Amino acid sequence: MTTHIAGIPLEEWKALYRQLDRFAHLAPWQWMEEAQIFGVQDPETGTVHYISIVGGEDELPVLLLFSGDEGWHTYWTLMEFAVEAGTIPDEVAFTMPMLIATWGEEDSLLPAERELIRELNITPTPWGWPVVRDFRPGWAPWYPDREGVRLLTLALKEGLHVAEHLRDMDTDTLLKHLEQGEVLVRVPRQQDDGIHWENVWYPMPEEEEQPYRIRIPADALDQLRHMLPNLSEVQVDFFMLPTGVQEEEDERPYIPFLLLVVDGESGEPLVVDLLRVQESIRHMYEHLPGRIVQELVKAQVRPARFRVRSERLQALLEPVAQELNAELVKSSSLRALDRIRIHLLEKIVGAGEGMPQGMFSVQPTNQSNPEQN
Repeated sequence: MTTHIAGIPLEEWKALYRQLDRFAHLAPWQWMEEAQIFGVQDPETGTVHYISIVGGEDELPVLLLFSGDEGWHTYWTLMEFAVEAGTIPDEVAFTMPMLIATWGEEDSLLPAERELIRELNITPTPWGWPVVRDFRPGWAPWYPDREGVRLLTLALKEGLHVAEHLRDMDTDTLLKHLEQGEVLVRVPRQQDDGIHWENVWYPMPEEEEQPYRIRIPADALDQLRHMLPNLSEVQVDFFMLPTGVQEEEDERPYIPFLLLVVDGESGEPLVVDLLRVQESIRHMYEHLPGRIVQELVKAQVRPARFRVRSERLQALLEPVAQELNAELVKSSSLRALDRIRIHLLEKIVGAGEGMPQGMFSVQPTNQSNPEQN
């Protein structure tokens, strides 16, 4: 069997692009809104994958796929940013797992995709060339693996059934049920002659808080605890860099994160550390306080106060501040740190080419989360 990108059989790519073509010709974004989210149950795993269709006069059409209960909450997190800011920042979009199918200019295609599209004799639609992307935290958006190709093919196929049903019925049906705590799910039923699909209203997934399991090396914390406070304040920030790092040609680029710890009075940088996602982004966050403690020990610095910008960093550093009997302040302004941050970003971005080719932001329009109404 002929294989192509990532060793995926050519027939599976053909099936995906066939569904993309059908989807483009139907153009369901003309009557559907992104808040009309629905689900498709995976016949192989039983997982419910949630789908939103985005598009409009000033937007490229996009189908977004989020997997499982975590995916459901990821979707509404993205919508909250869209409502509050009118757009989804790259630092949010690129740390949320999802699959997307969209259309765009030829320069949004990766080189391997151009070759595949030529081989399959695919032509552009009025919205541009078909583009499929796997968004994985800590990595540049890239073409999907075999499982991603299967899921996008399934989502497009069953999504067309839902879109046609809504076009012919009441397009507000999904929103009305969402307000009542229900979401439409396409469910496969195995029968003698194969799988038959039916629409079932499922209760919306409940949100479950998953607190971070913070890991701090006991020996490093003990060393810092036995030091006398010798600095009035350190300012701490941790953020994704607007650049991708590609170690080998045709390899998926990773996105580095930068840890900055700066003397709040002198502005002297104490810690400048590049990190990358290894196991998961949650794993990286859980180990971040330990990394900060270890670096402070190396620098022989015990601050009386930590000043941070984000709620996440505040939550992560709270156990450290308690152990050191230090003040922990959340502030929108980190002047000493930002001078270093701006200087480093100019050097890093100026030395590179920014985000890898084929990267783009997902920018849904304003909608509210029915769970919050």
